[in-house]
Amino acid sequence: MTRLLRAGELTAVWVRDEGHETMRDLVRVRAAESRHFASTGKHVSAFMLKHGRIYPRKKG
Repeated sequence: MTRLLRAGELTAVWVRDEGHETMRDLVRVRAAESRHFASTGKHVSAFMLKHGRIYPRKKG
């Protein structure tokens, strides 16, 4: 290990702190909720279409 360090063969490792981990968790949850919201909208649209209900505007 010492030889590798002297030769410059080792690379530094960065360990995330609690703030970075919290932000990553927040971004992960936001992305999951965004996907859930989009799929729920598609489910509602499909249900309405199946029952012959058409929303008069472009976006539901």
